[in-house]
Amino acid sequence: MIISYDKEADAVYIEFSDEKSASVHELENFINVDITQDDKIIGIEILKASKKINLETFQKYKFENH
Repeated sequence: MIISYDKEADAVYIEFSDEKSASVHELENFINVDITQDDKIIGIEILKASKKINLETFQKYKFENH
């Protein structure tokens, strides 16, 4: 998983896979999900990110595998 922030676009992208996107689905205003041909989620894009999340702490995350 790769999490990146584009300051110029004010966008956060969470990449789960480097597979090619077949379509983009808008979950709600400025939150999009990239989907493969066989319906796998490969990424989530958050536009206007600085208004939706605290950019100072968004890179701090905890991964738990249950």
